[in-house]
Amino acid sequence: MKGNYEDILSKISGGTPLETVAAYCDNVEDFEFLIANVKPTANAVQLSNDLVQAAVESVKDIAPDEITAAFIQRNLNIGYPQAAALCDLLKSIKT
Repeated sequence: MKGNYEDILSKISGGTPLETVAAYCDNVEDFEFLIANVKPTANAVQLSNDLVQAAVESVKDIAPDEITAAFIQRNLNIGYPQAAALCDLLKSIKT
């Protein structure tokens, strides 16, 4: 491996191109080690301001413990990943 593995792992993430990871490696075992130990990258869900505003409006009369991803999904007609992200955001705002 070209360098200290801890230093290399601090420089790469789940979103690092494989070619970049491979550049740190001397052999396949090095590559497999880095891939197995890299920190995963969270899939960040993009939320538009309009969507956030609509979500805030839809839960303005609801207690934080009653806000669910399913409720948001049904009321805003959106997919689960966005609804879950909005649910987390709204609960943090309302508490």
